[in-house]
Amino acid sequence: MLSSLVVAQDTGVPGPGFVELARHLELPVNNPDTYWEDELRGVAGFWSVHDPVLVLDSAIDRLMDELGAIKAAIQRLGDA
Repeated sequence: MLSSLVVAQDTGVPGPGFVELARHLELPVNNPDTYWEDELRGVAGFWSVHDPVLVLDSAIDRLMDELGAIKAAIQRLGDA
């Protein structure tokens, strides 16, 4: 999540809304205490890569994950 770059000025870490948003988006938050660090590392790694094919491939993977989450949400709405 790109929002992992946003942190509180006094603590240097994100507020509770960061993990709440991840859960709302149905992202796998196994450990709230390390989730931000993992996401921050992933964002830094993604944006520091100089291989355009790798960047595109990663973006497509993320897009497919998001589309899967949207599909699941639509199915839940249909079941309601």
